[in-house]
Amino acid sequence: MLLKILHFDSAVLDSQLLETSLQNDGYEFLLTCVANAERYSSVLKEQAFDVIIAEYHLPCISGESALEIAKGLMPGVPFLFFTNETDKALIRELLKSGADDVVFKTHHTRLGLAIEAAFQRQSLQFPSESLRAVSESSYQAFVYIDKGFRIRAFNKVAEEFAQLIFHRDVQIGNSILDYTLD
Repeated sequence: MLLKILHFDSAVLDSQLLETSLQNDGYEFLLTCVANAERYSSVLKEQAFDVIIAEYHLPCISGESALEIAKGLMPGVPFLFFTNETDKALIRELLKSGADDVVFKTHHTRLGLAIEAAFQRQSLQFPSESLRAVSESSYQAFVYIDKGFRIRAFNKVAEEFAQLIFHRDVQIGNSILDYTLD
């Protein structure tokens, strides 16, 4: 499968490092590199990508803004930071804000694994975008569970139902069996 990757970084050498790392892992990919915020936004509007990778420290825009733009224009597409940023509190906040992973450039050999893990997490959330659209627009509760009966995704109606009936929040990772009437 040919991966379409958008890389947002102002340093050409870092784009080469990313490219070499993925080639060494045997990936086939089409890499689009952008170095400024205007081009980043326009490329996201014009093309579809399988994964978005960005530097956190950009001269023209904050890493948080790059993440927010990507999630707004391409929801569901994995977003990774490829950076030398090591502030643990900041990294934690980036992950909470929707980044799928933060890969240190000094550990670039982990990039392929991070992409695969992001794809795996995405596939566990909803079986497809069309099913997501149906469940989100429905008046019925939808809860998606895995083979181990763990909740992998749910819609707003299921969340409201759990509050009304069980007086508790639905949480991804919980067992569906935790939500039974006594």
